Amino acid sequence: MLLALFAIAEAKAQTADWLVAPEYQSIKYFGPNMYQVKKNGKVGMISTNGKVILQPVYDAINYFYEGKTVFVNKRDGKWQMKGVLEENGTVHYTDGIYYLLPEYMFYSEGFITVQDEYGRYGYLDEKCQPAWSFTDDIVRPFSEGFAVVGEGDSFHWIDTSGEQILPKLKNGGTPFGGTNFYNGKAILWDEEEVLFVLNGDGRIEKMKSNATSFDVDYLYRVSGLGDDVEYSKYEQEKNMEYMPEERNGLWTYISEKGKLLTPFQYEKADYFSDGTAVAMMDGKYGLLHIVADNSTFYTHTEKSRHIFSEGGSCQCEFTLSVPEKWKNESITVTLKDQDNGNALEISKTGRNRYSFAYTPNASQTKETKTFNVEVKNNGIKLWQGNESFSFVQRTKLKSSIRVINADANPQDRCLVTATIRNPSPIPVTTTITLSGGGQKAHFRNITQTVTIPARGSYSINSSFLVKNVELNGWCVVSTSDGTSARRNGLELKPF
Repeated sequence: MLLALFAIAEAKAQTADWLVAPEYQSIKYFGPNMYQVKKNGKVGMISTNGKVILQPVYDAINYFYEGKTVFVNKRDGKWQMKGVLEENGTVHYTDGIYYLLPEYMFYSEGFITVQDEYGRYGYLDEKCQPAWSFTDDIVRPFSEGFAVVGEGDSFHWIDTSGEQILPKLKNGGTPFGGTNFYNGKAILWDEEEVLFVLNGDGRIEKMKSNATSFDVDYLYRVSGLGDDVEYSKYEQEKNMEYMPEERNGLWTYISEKGKLLTPFQYEKADYFSDGTAVAMMDGKYGLLHIVADNSTFYTHTEKSRHIFSEGGSCQCEFTLSVPEKWKNESITVTLKDQDNGNALEISKTGRNRYSFAYTPNASQTKETKTFNVEVKNNGIKLWQGNESFSFVQRTKLKSSIRVINADANPQDRCLVTATIRNPSPIPVTTTITLSGGGQKAHFRNITQTVTIPARGSYSINSSFLVKNVELNGWCVVSTSDGTSARRNGLELKPF
């Protein structure tokens, strides 16, 4: 019995290992689940799991604004935009040469103002592609769906679809200048610098004030908010399980019970957060993560998240790490549901690898379940631990496709409607693609990502362009969930 108690105590042993080896001049918390790194004077980005998001080859990375940040290189005294990084780690790179405007080095409502290599102004979209044609007129960031372009005779707004808008003033003239919108209002002025207010309902009124000047903020609005951009701020949550501890100029981590995670060896050590901690060794920074010590039993799984259909079961697996002492001994492994204590049947599928079936609660869309793992030898409990799994309910969507009119309308269009039905008790997000073609007919392909409500449906529409009789038309709808429907051999006639 003393042996069992000793083994259980040792089962909690942990140590630290390098998730990212010390190779950087600095590592700083930057945003959700990511660190900015610096190497050879250049900056990049890594995630908290050690994955490289951006190689450290850039001169600067701006702060996040509206969920996006840009990374740049200095070129001829200007900041050349190289790409955009989203909070979720998605990266898009520029194809051409574009320079940021110093006042507006951030995305606003999905667009960023830039200058091309020829000095013309324009906008890049979220994927770093030119949104519309570039112009000689200065451009401003978007605010409340509109952006100021140009001044004087060229002044106008554009909306997020690129359409130009220019209202008439109260005196019948056209504006020579104006601001972006703030709380539904914008300021306009005419050729004689008379000021007007454009309200959200489209009414234009001459300003009652005698003011002849005013300040605009970082979004070119009359808001009183100033020039400082309201970049996002992120707080790094600290894990207090192990705290940095210094002795004689070297650092390690110590638990609440005084257990050292490793010997004192680091030149600097920051708090653990998101499972990792920044530490320095030999003058370089790396990322530590906590791992189980090989001196004891522990379990791990390569797949902790499972998808199930209503009423179905999931096959779960875990691997048991066995200390050297017990590798050639006869051990018994049992598994119990932590909530009710019921034992589950497990089978050994490989060297120290175990499998079991679990049927999630069909009335829940998501379930997290913890199972207790127990190891015995000759009836003595050597170790007890647990493994957690998450279960997400999914169901296969149902697709149908219908040709509305095989005889084209006056626009030579044969209309098609595809419907995706979701019979499950939970909403499902999926990407729908509707495509088609023929020997003579042309089809307008469509792709949309939508969320279909529980027990609901979603329809998308497209059409064939038919100029001549088509005898072998076809169209198909498919989703990223694997469902599809198809129509072949369509006879289509022009108008």
